[in-house]
Amino acid sequence: MKVLGATHLVILVGSERAALRVMDAVKNLMQIELGLAVHPEKSRVVHVKDGFEFLGYLFKGQYRRPKDRKIDEFKQQVREITSRNQTTNLKTVIARLNPLLRGWGNYFCYGQVKTRMQALDQWITRRLRAVQLRSWRLVGQLHRVLRRLGVQDARLPYLRMTRWASSVHWMANTAIPQALFRSLGLVSLVKIHAMKMG
Repeated sequence: MKVLGATHLVILVGSERAALRVMDAVKNLMQIELGLAVHPEKSRVVHVKDGFEFLGYLFKGQYRRPKDRKIDEFKQQVREITSRNQTTNLKTVIARLNPLLRGWGNYFCYGQVKTRMQALDQWITRRLRAVQLRSWRLVGQLHRVLRRLGVQDARLPYLRMTRWASSVHWMANTAIPQALFRSLGLVSLVKIHAMKMG
C-alpha cells in the first residue's frame, strides 16, 4: 500500500530509551510499509522541558503558546488591512479585519495566551485609531468630535493626524473609544480565548 501524504504528529513516551525505540518503529512504518518520506530534521527526539514547535505552537513543559513567527505573520496581515495610507471608514476596515481575527484567534486561543491576546487587542485598536485619524486628516475634525462628546477645553491642542504616536493621545482615545469598536462588531481575541477556555 502507498499513501500519498501524511500529517504531522507528536508521540509522547515516558523515557528517552522508549522514545528512540518508538522513533525507529515509526520510521520503518512510514518509509517501508507506507512509502512516505520522513523529514530528517523535523523527526527527532526531544524532552518536553526543552520545548518543541508543532503546528504553529511552541510547547515547553506545561506551557503552550503561538510561535513568535506566527505572531509576526499575523501582525503583518493586520498591518496590511489597517494600512494608515488609506482613507476609509472604520466599519469597512473592521469588516475586512474580523475574518482574520476570528480565524487566527480560534486556532491560537489555547494555552497560556491571555496576556498576549490582550496586548494584540490593544495594538489592533491602536491601529484602527490611527486609520480613523488619518481619515479625518485635519485636527479640526477631531476637535469637533471631542466637543460633541462634551469635552469643554477652550483650546484643544494640535495633533499631527498621521503620526503613529498620535494614536495613543488622550484625544484619540476619547474621540475613538473602545465602545465604538464594540458597536462596530470588532472581534476580540481575549473574548475568543475566554469562550474557548471557559
